[in-house]
Amino acid sequence: MAPRLGGAEHRPPGSDVGHDHGLAALRVVMVVVVLGLLAGIVIVYAALTVRVGQLEEYVEGRGQLRDAETARQDQRITGAVCDVLDQLPAGGRLDAVRDQYRCGPGLPATPDREETS
Repeated sequence: MAPRLGGAEHRPPGSDVGHDHGLAALRVVMVVVVLGLLAGIVIVYAALTVRVGQLEEYVEGRGQLRDAETARQDQRITGAVCDVLDQLPAGGRLDAVRDQYRCGPGLPATPDREETS
């Protein structure tokens, strides 16, 4: 058919222009693939979010355990320091250390040791 003067071609109603080679089926496949990828991304994101939450709880719990162990170790060290200080005579420079560690007063000073100091 020859084109009209305006450049538009007259086609009878219902006639298809060219052929699509299954483009509609390809579009459906592409939509299904894209939706599948999006669903996979959402599932992976959800799984990672849950796992990160679990790891945060684990790390927080380990921190609490570590803090408790550090406190117990500090108490043991303080007790050992106080045991040593309690065996030394009272007075002198050791009183400041006793106050720092909140230890007892130490052994009472004997007259022999007061004269030498």
